[in-house]
Order: sequence, then C-alpha cells, then structure tokens
Amino acid sequence: MLRPRDEIHRVCRMLNEEMGTAQRIKCKKNRDSVVEALKSSIEKLRQFRNVPSHGLCLFNGRAALGDGKSKKISVCIEPPRDVSRFVYLCDDVFHLEEMRTMMITQTAYGFVIIDGNGCLCGAVTGRTSSVLHQFSVSLPKKHGRGGQSSNRFARLREEARHNYVRKVTEVVQRVFLDSNGQVNVQGIIFGGCGDLKTIVAESPCLDARLREKLMLVCDIASGGRVGLHEALLLASPMLKDLPLRREQELIANFFEMIAQDSDLVCYGIDRVCEAWAMGLLSKVIVWDDIDIQRVIFRTINANPAVETVKYLTPSEFVSKCPSGSTLVSATPLVEWFADTQLLAGDAVIELVSDCSQEGTQLRRGFGGLVGILRYPHRFDEADGDDEDE
Repeated sequence: MLRPRDEIHRVCRMLNEEMGTAQRIKCKKNRDSVVEALKSSIEKLRQFRNVPSHGLCLFNGRAALGDGKSKKISVCIEPPRDVSRFVYLCDDVFHLEEMRTMMITQTAYGFVIIDGNGCLCGAVTGRTSSVLHQFSVSLPKKHGRGGQSSNRFARLREEARHNYVRKVTEVVQRVFLDSNGQVNVQGIIFGGCGDLKTIVAESPCLDARLREKLMLVCDIASGGRVGLHEALLLASPMLKDLPLRREQELIANFFEMIAQDSDLVCYGIDRVCEAWAMGLLSKVIVWDDIDIQRVIFRTINANPAVETVKYLTPSEFVSKCPSGSTLVSATPLVEWFADTQLLAGDAVIELVSDCSQEGTQLRRGFGGLVGILRYPHRFDEADGDDEDE
C-alpha cells in the first residue's frame, strides 16, 4: 500500500532489493512464487507515473484452485480514502485489514477557520485531518484619512466585509453539503481570532441545515493550518471519539512527563528495546510507519557462534554489519513487539500516526519510538554515551 507522497521509483528499487533477498528462500516453489509476485508488482508500478491522489493498493500472488492448479492474481486499487502509512507484506494470504478500515464510514467533523486574511475549510476523520478548501482575501483596513470621504471609505469597507462573509458561507455550503443536499459531517466548528467567525456563524446567508450542526465557535490566535490545530485542541472535549484526538492526548501526556523530568520516560531506539526485552515498560508508543527492524547477525568462523542484535533500517544492513558476521534474520520492530508482548509483561503497544503536530514531533524528535516505564530504572551509562555519539 503506497501513500500519496510515496515515489514510484523508490518503491520499485525496494522491491528489487526484496527480490534479491527472496533468492535465499530454500523451498523452490515458495521462492518462485515470491519472485514472480515481486516482478509482477514492479511491472504494475511502472505503468504509473505518479501515485494516485488517495494512494495505491497493489495485490499480487497466486490463488490455489485445487487439483494442483493455481491462478495468478494481480489487482491494483485506488482506495476511497488516503492511505496513511506504507505497508509491504509477503505472506500466504492477502491482508485486507487496512482496506476494510477504509470502507467503514467514519465520523467526520468540519472546521471553518476564518480571519481577516482568508478562510480555511477542513475536516477531521479518524486519524487524519485534511484541508478541503482554502482561499485568501485582502480586506481594507480602518484608517483616519479621507476627510469628507471617510463615510464613503467606511461604506466600502463594510461592503467588502459583507461580500467576504457571503463568499465564506457559499464556500462552507459547497464543501459541507453533498449532491443530495445532506450535511456530510457530524458537526461543524468555527474558529478565528476576530469577530468574523461569529458574524459568519450567525449570518442569515448560512444554510439552516449547517447551522443545526454548529457545535462550537472558538477564539484562536492563528489562521490556516495552525488555526485548524488550535481549534481541534479547543474542541477536544466534544471530539473524544476521534482517534486523532486520542493520539494527540497520548503524545501530549508523554511530552508533559518529559517537561516534569519524570523518571518513568524512556526514549532512544536501543534503550526502549532494552527496556521492552527486560519487561520494564508499561506502554510503548510507536510511529505506525517506522522502518526500523530488529536484525540478528551471527559470526561466521567463531566457535561457538556469537549473535549480535542491532536495530537498523534496511539501508543500514550492509554498512553496520559487524566484520566476520552474516545476517541471520530481520524482523520489523512493530512485529517483534507484537510477538513478544506477553514476554514483556503484556505491555500496551500504542500505534500513532504523524498526521498531527504531536505525531510529527514524536517522529522527528524521538525517531518515532518512546516508552513509559513501570517503575524508575537506571540504565547503563555506557548505553547513554553510545546514544549521544
């Protein structure tokens, strides 16, 4: 599954690397099936110049028909909603969980962010927020010049303001009313830094069907996308059923623990994984698109053989392989957490996206992986020194 921002040539290069790895599969039948599916996937992808606007879902393989017969399956689907994370799976069945989630009708909330510089109409659905329409405006400012023409300037100023309010109501109606005249969101929140938001919300030009869905009119300090984020925070008590809001609260609580210099926070890839293996974590927060894998290297000529565990991205497998060692296995980090959850004391695994400012900060500042300890624990200073380096 490819996200809208993914690049076709990068994915094709990754599949070519996977094809080289698949050549090591011992079973000839399985090896040939995997290689054939990878080749078919690359051929399909090369038919596209860019990833479609909502992303791309690609399924390739063979279906058993009985009596030793099989049928090749190659299906390419543009999903109805944006793909939020890149997914690559090689298994004996097609995994359709993500597709089923997209088919479920999720609760959506509309946001109208309006100030003297422009208007933004957005929607928050599930774990994603999107801008549906945005435009800017240049309204005349109040001034003391004009003399006998001051009344005319004031009248022009009020006329421009009225036209702007009417345009906003028209855009809101076009965005939040479907072709059948039905409101396509659960509720609407108006936000802004002046009185324009209140004027628009109470304007007789606003459709009565939309006015019935009005949930909140809130004061915010900014406009645009930043204002959308601020309005989402202020409306959070009304939007508790939104997964995106839950993610924001989860990450914000972790940041608050760091600000309070709590002994229960744990971050750094090696340190979090060490705490997980020791059963010290009560909760681990992972970016759902993290590409780190748990890699095991084994010495070739040593007797007995020595195994080394590292946490690397696929591009680091070769450069960080210890000398005289060979790659034994590579397991995606989230998959390793799921497989060892009981051994780790049944800790909670929280998958979060980077669709919010908090999620983006977690990904950029902490590598997309943090943990919360059950009790304070002093890690080896050597580990901390290595991480600083």
